[in-house]
Amino acid sequence: MQTIYHPSDLPIPPASLILARVAELRADATHQRDTERARQLGHLHDALKAGIRMTWVLGDLLVSSASTPGVVYTVSCGDCTCPARKPCKHLALAEVLLDMLDTQAGDADLEADCDELDAPLWSVGRVLGQRLTMARRAYL
Repeated sequence: MQTIYHPSDLPIPPASLILARVAELRADATHQRDTERARQLGHLHDALKAGIRMTWVLGDLLVSSASTPGVVYTVSCGDCTCPARKPCKHLALAEVLLDMLDTQAGDADLEADCDELDAPLWSVGRVLGQRLTMARRAYL
């Protein structure tokens, strides 16, 4: 049986960037003594290191199982189809990915503001609108 991988509807950052963000969040959770969140992020970190695959399809995040080859779980609307204790690592992954997309869009907004400070006011609004549209189209 051939495995077919669908292209992701939303961009998926490189695993190294996701791992770095998860490590930051886990450190924050540990510092705040949020053991449940630190546990969840620890499981996610281990799964990412193991090479789980993920893709966005029509607003749902599909994630391969780190422990059972061929099994794919769906994260949708704050719920996950995996049998693990909730909140699970798959829910954390969806949150991290959406947070990274939001940060990317915010950074694009700031870059657009800085790039166009010397331009005439009427062109700044037009260019900002175009850049915001491009940065946020990942959400559509």
